[in-house]
Amino acid sequence: MPLPILAKTAVERWPLSRAIFLSVPNVGTAFKVGLQAATTKWVYQIEIEQWDLPFMAWAWRNRNSYDLLLGSKRADPTLNYQEPYRRFLSCGLNGILQLFFGFTGTDTHGPKLHNRKALDDIIASCHLDRGQFDSEFVLRAARGRMRIIEAPTVYKDVRPHRNWMLSKILWNCGALWRLFETMKDVPYKGHRVAGTRLCANAPIS
Repeated sequence: MPLPILAKTAVERWPLSRAIFLSVPNVGTAFKVGLQAATTKWVYQIEIEQWDLPFMAWAWRNRNSYDLLLGSKRADPTLNYQEPYRRFLSCGLNGILQLFFGFTGTDTHGPKLHNRKALDDIIASCHLDRGQFDSEFVLRAARGRMRIIEAPTVYKDVRPHRNWMLSKILWNCGALWRLFETMKDVPYKGHRVAGTRLCANAPIS
């Protein structure tokens, strides 16, 4: 079933939902537009590969203690079912974020629960798109002294990848340079990401 029809069906089933379409596909821009269009205080940001119900339930139960709750596919390697080369790319990206940007977490690209009211200005200040929107957003939130915590999530690829490893590496090299240029003037008000253990089979009620 085509995506517009799926979106229309979802809106008809849940009348409070809205479908927003971009003229050009871009996952980072889609996240930013969606977050800015939300009207509720709390907003889940979820990709199709990381629909992790234990994380969603845990994040909701603990939402009032944090501004941003992150799901990490790297926090527990036994829950990560990516191909080895994809895990290698993820490890390399996070290593760069830790080494050159002082990031203390393990993953910026996982599912998230946002306190939108606390993070509105940070969301609006993000410039990067595609895969590096998440990195810029999490780094800005961390440097802005937002209360952040991450927990491990299950990760399974459910669709074929459109890009070869080489093209992904080359694109990320350029994106990381833009990230460096963007973040060099963002001050450190504080920077710490707390971590916790979360059982993949934990009850979700």
